[in-house]
Amino acid sequence: MMTTDDQNESRNNQVHKARFKDWTLMFIFSVITMGSSADVSGNSTSGRTSYQHFAVFLSTISFLVSCLSVFLYLSSRFSKHFVNSVWEGFCAFLLIIIWVIGVSIVSDSETELAVDEEGRVRVGNLYYFAWASL
Repeated sequence: MMTTDDQNESRNNQVHKARFKDWTLMFIFSVITMGSSADVSGNSTSGRTSYQHFAVFLSTISFLVSCLSVFLYLSSRFSKHFVNSVWEGFCAFLLIIIWVIGVSIVSDSETELAVDEEGRVRVGNLYYFAWASL
């Protein structure tokens, strides 16, 4: 029969695995949106609009934060300092703020990043994965 401590440890392991999966998905979504933002923006940085620069910047910050979080989860040395800490909560909060701003920029028809002037999705990866990141 399982004791209360065993049940709590089992529950903590399940939460730990679920959060690791969430961080991994955020990492993947950030890679896709970063690549799509850069692709839509073109090869030349001089011809980019401020919205295009900002979309690439936000997705890059999201990529770095989620990459760091995945690394910290995998590291036996640093995991105990990051998992279930204020730092993990701060990283999650930061990504929420980033993607609220990012989705509003990407899905605005005036910026013409993922949506054209008539509101149709032009770049599906950028549009849908930006929403998935949120």
